[in-house]
Amino acid sequence: MRFLCNLFGRRIKEDPPAARQVRQERPESGGDTITIPGGEWAGGLWADKPVRAPRTLDVTVFMGQSSLPPVWPDDDGYKSYVANDQQRLQNHWITVLLHHPNSDVVMQTLRLPHIECVGPIPVAIADILVQRDQALAREAAKAVWRLSDYGVKKIFNVILSRGMTPSDYSRSQVSQAVDLLKDECPAERKELLEKELHGDE
Repeated sequence: MRFLCNLFGRRIKEDPPAARQVRQERPESGGDTITIPGGEWAGGLWADKPVRAPRTLDVTVFMGQSSLPPVWPDDDGYKSYVANDQQRLQNHWITVLLHHPNSDVVMQTLRLPHIECVGPIPVAIADILVQRDQALAREAAKAVWRLSDYGVKKIFNVILSRGMTPSDYSRSQVSQAVDLLKDECPAERKELLEKELHGDE
């Protein structure tokens, strides 16, 4: 079931991005790191448990490391699972950073030149598209159009609840996301936009 939720979207409660942001600001954090609470997104990576991440960072430099650290360095099972698969670790860290309470970190992550739309990433981007922070929502719309055609389809599947589990965004949230995606769609991808909005699902 988790696979289907990650692929097509999942039920979320009223105004989920705002609620998620509040949860992120509550944990005690000290020094140069912050605790990001776990949740369904974390369970989609490995386990529903908190992640310790840098409080602030240059995302491009961090993601450009030749060897990324494990998301859960104290979990031997997780370390065995990811082994030295740098692509998997990149996807996991992108997911983590899209849930970071520091909006600058989220903005930098959305501006990465390449994001694989796998696992919980489509839902994370969709959640940002519908949130009240318009600067982040618009940046998410720009990021969508840097995805592959398949990645764009996955985002629309979540936004438009075209999966087995409805996303349960409000009508106004869906309208905001669609308007932003239309505004930011480059000319060369207008046909794909129309297909996703009006074509076969």
